[in-house]
Amino acid sequence: MVNVDESFPSDYVQVGEDVQDGDFLIFVDGGRTETNEKWGKLQLIFKVKTPKGDEKLCNVNKTSMKSLKEAWGADTSGWQGKKVLVSVVRQNVGGELKDVMYFTEAKDEAATAAPAAATATAPAPAPAKEAAPAKEAEKKA
Repeated sequence: MVNVDESFPSDYVQVGEDVQDGDFLIFVDGGRTETNEKWGKLQLIFKVKTPKGDEKLCNVNKTSMKSLKEAWGADTSGWQGKKVLVSVVRQNVGGELKDVMYFTEAKDEAATAAPAAATATAPAPAPAKEAAPAKEAEKKA
């Protein structure tokens, strides 16, 4: 028997097959634009490295593009080598419910864990010494 997925693998990242919600992708190139034949709209396409280590193509939707532009700037050549966090949402696309990927900047896990670790291990400040009561100070004077 022939497995169609194995015999004809997609060149594009597929939700469920190549990536899941919460996974990370790495941009391998600076991306390119091309017109989508089905919708007739310009799309932004990157070569990415999947969690399995495969290199595949990936469309970046406008919502993700805006988020990544805020993080890394408008020139996508600077996005090469950057890691993104994948969020998968099921939504209506052209009258069909489909799993849609959204990308946000992947925060460096070591950097985000460091402040928490530093505060957890920092010694507590010494308690302030209480001032002598005013009445005792007056008696001595």
